[in-house]
Amino acid sequence: FSSLRLTVALLVCALLLVFVGTLAQVKFGLYVVQAEFFRNVFVYWHPKGTSWKIPILPGGWLLGGMLLINLIAAHVKRFEFTKKKIGIFTIHAGLILLLLGQFFTEVFQVESNIRFEEGQTRDYSEDSRHNELAIIDVSNPDHDEVYSIPETLVAKGGEIRDAKLPFTIRVKNYFENSEPAGPMAGGGNKIKATDGIGKRLQFSQAPLVATMDNENKPTALIEVASDKGTIGEWTVSTWLTKYPWSTYLDEQMGAMFGGELSQPQTFQYGGHTYQIALRPIRYYKPYTITLLKFRNDKYRGTDIPMNFSSKIHL
Repeated sequence: FSSLRLTVALLVCALLLVFVGTLAQVKFGLYVVQAEFFRNVFVYWHPKGTSWKIPILPGGWLLGGMLLINLIAAHVKRFEFTKKKIGIFTIHAGLILLLLGQFFTEVFQVESNIRFEEGQTRDYSEDSRHNELAIIDVSNPDHDEVYSIPETLVAKGGEIRDAKLPFTIRVKNYFENSEPAGPMAGGGNKIKATDGIGKRLQFSQAPLVATMDNENKPTALIEVASDKGTIGEWTVSTWLTKYPWSTYLDEQMGAMFGGELSQPQTFQYGGHTYQIALRPIRYYKPYTITLLKFRNDKYRGTDIPMNFSSKIHL
């Protein structure tokens, strides 16, 4: 484990991984490559039309872990704390800190943002890349009770049961990427619901996107069922809940639906009122922020931004 040959071999593999991963970004995009190349033990090849996969390259976690072991083993084996080796000791300690820091950052980091208009108040931030199927009990006037189902479970389809929910969630269809489709649009692979906005607004499957200025907009057909039968089925989509797609959809089709696009989809069961939506994951805070004033100052006589500032009430 302390071999210098192992160090060289791992660095060569790392160079190859970075090179191949950089090329793969053209087709798959940055986030997919990060997950499948660098946040993985192996890089897998999925033969088209099959359900199995073959490891073809060591992934970032395997190379990083082996480099860490190699570095620590070499340091322990050859360690001599003398004035002449203080520089080597410092460099090795820095590399170990770098590898460990990157690993823990990848595993535990949570990136989110808050977006609101002047006068609006928020007590949560939203994940920019991960979504949830939210079932919200709004019966209590003092608070909402939110049941959050990760999109990864929705993507698998089938039934989703939880002891806290008085009904069963059935995923009847799921598109990883979608686009709005009118009732006269061609193609048979479309999602249409019997309740809510999905009765009038359909969504069709769209090719996956990989560019940094766009993202996949998932849509699912969700059936809510009790022991006595079906309560109803609804179309849920980030087209309806996530900026800027919801704003674009409202601008293009809002007049056709009379404000229904911006209204939550609700249903009644067991004396309770529930809302259902596919939306960005929310991270609730123990405080609220109200945006009182936003300013975009520009250099006099130009359109060049000079300063952005927000006045908030915390």
